Amino acid sequence: MRAHSEAPLRSDGLHGAPSRKGSVTAVKSPGDIERELKHLIIETLLLGDVSPEEIGSSDPLFGEGLGLDSIDALELSMAIAKKYEIGMDSKPEESRNIYRTVATLAEHIRCQLARETPDS
Repeated sequence: MRAHSEAPLRSDGLHGAPSRKGSVTAVKSPGDIERELKHLIIETLLLGDVSPEEIGSSDPLFGEGLGLDSIDALELSMAIAKKYEIGMDSKPEESRNIYRTVATLAEHIRCQLARETPDS
């Protein structure tokens, strides 16, 4: 007899548990989320001339880095909220830290997903 239950293994090899909306919330590593975010940034912001490999995980998203602006941040925030079914509302200072790099954004998403995954 097992002492605890594990999240079900999905067809893509990731473990996941049902979220409040009934879909599967995967337990992902920050690297997995970073890869997804790079694709999401390109798709959402229509950056067809940029490849995911060109976006460094620790490169700034704003200013001298990728060069995003506040409108881009809003569009990206809405796309992230929809894809991961998490709230991206935060205070301005927190937002600056969260959206600093792909890595900081991925870590924030991972923490949000971990909070919403039911304990086993």
